Amino acid sequence: MGIIDTKRDQHDNFSFSIKSKLGQPPTIFNAGRRTVFIYRIESNNNLDILKLKELKSATKILITIRGQCQIVFDELKTREFTNTFYRNLILIDDSMPIIVANLLLNAYSGENNKSIIKLHEKMTMDNPCGYELQNVGEIYERKIKNFLTDITLGLKASEDWKKDNTPNGFLVVTKNGEVLSYYLLDRKTFEDCLFTQTKLDVPSRTRHDYGTIYQEEGNYYIKLCLQVRFR
Repeated sequence: MGIIDTKRDQHDNFSFSIKSKLGQPPTIFNAGRRTVFIYRIESNNNLDILKLKELKSATKILITIRGQCQIVFDELKTREFTNTFYRNLILIDDSMPIIVANLLLNAYSGENNKSIIKLHEKMTMDNPCGYELQNVGEIYERKIKNFLTDITLGLKASEDWKKDNTPNGFLVVTKNGEVLSYYLLDRKTFEDCLFTQTKLDVPSRTRHDYGTIYQEEGNYYIKLCLQVRFR
C-alpha cells in the first residue's frame, strides 16, 4: 500500500494488517490452548474443590480464593506446556513471561478493569520482577509496549517468532467507517495507541480448556488464557 506522509513530505510503500471496529472490537492476539499460563495455588487451609468447581468462571474462582491463598505463577509448568509461545515471549524480553502472567492474573481477579493502562498501574504496585529501582512504572510500561507491538505485528503462540517480513503497522476501520493508520515510522504514536486502547479479554472457557482448578503431584493449579483486543 502506498502511503503519503504529509508531515515528512514523503511517499512510501508499506504492508499493513487490518483491524475492523465495525463489529466487536478486534483482537490483536487470539486465544488458544497454548496461550495459557499456569498458576499454583498455595494455601494452609483445605480448599473446597467441589464447591469451587461449581463456579462458572475463572474470575469467580479467583475472587473467592485470592484472599485466603497465594496464587503463584508456575513458570516451569507454563514453559513446558506452551513451549513455542514461551520461547517467543523470552525473545521479546527474558522477564516477559512474568510480566504477562501478572497482567493476566490481575485481569481475571476482578480487582481492576481489564484495560492495559489499569493493569499496568497494578503491576507497578506489585512489582512482580522485584526491581529495586526508581520509576519502575516506566520500565514496565516499556516492556508492555514491546509485547503489544510484537503481538500486533504477528507474533503467534504456535510459530517461532521472526521479525522478518512483518507488517509496517496496522489500519483500523472505525465504527463510522473511517480508516486510521498507525505505522512504525511514528513509533511513539503506534505504541501509545496500543497501550491506551487495548485490554485483556476473557475467551471461551470450554473452548480453550482453562479456568478450573485441578490437582497434579499433590498441588492445586489453575490455568488462565491470554487474549488481547482493542477496547
